[in-house]
Amino acid sequence: GEGWTMGATIDGSAQANQSNIGKIVPTGDAIGGIAVFNDAIRDGLKGSVFTDTSKGFIQGTVDEATWNKVFFGIKGGQGSGTGWTVPGSMVINYMSSHDNNTLWDKLMLSNGTSPDSTRIQMNNLGAAIVLLSKGTPFWQAGEEMLRTKPKGDGAFDENSYKSSDAVNNIN
Repeated sequence: GEGWTMGATIDGSAQANQSNIGKIVPTGDAIGGIAVFNDAIRDGLKGSVFTDTSKGFIQGTVDEATWNKVFFGIKGGQGSGTGWTVPGSMVINYMSSHDNNTLWDKLMLSNGTSPDSTRIQMNNLGAAIVLLSKGTPFWQAGEEMLRTKPKGDGAFDENSYKSSDAVNNIN
């Protein structure tokens, strides 16, 4: 699930968030626990979703903090530099989802002067890392074909839940 705190009023030690996910164990006949989305690998691969121009590993940022986030995902939610770990690879590794910019739009915003061929290589590198990482790989629908959600005037719709079909359809 989405293991974010989201400004909840419940005490942090009682929340089903990333920090506590290791405490959630299957009971009875259940076959597994709860996996959480891995925002560490997401931001490590493509830069923060909260800053359009920030860059991650696939755009050439190679520093210790960025690498720790990527390696955390590769190892299935194990490692350092994130403040949380998950048991048994109960992690969902991804680069984009229904909210925030699509991966292609993020690459346009952070590397807009690069040729399409370079951004396609960035997209492919990130996809390979997500696919080969321990855990569950997750892609936003259309990410494999460079999906974009343009609003016009060089802007992109990063929160299109209430936008028209013209923005949300996959062509």
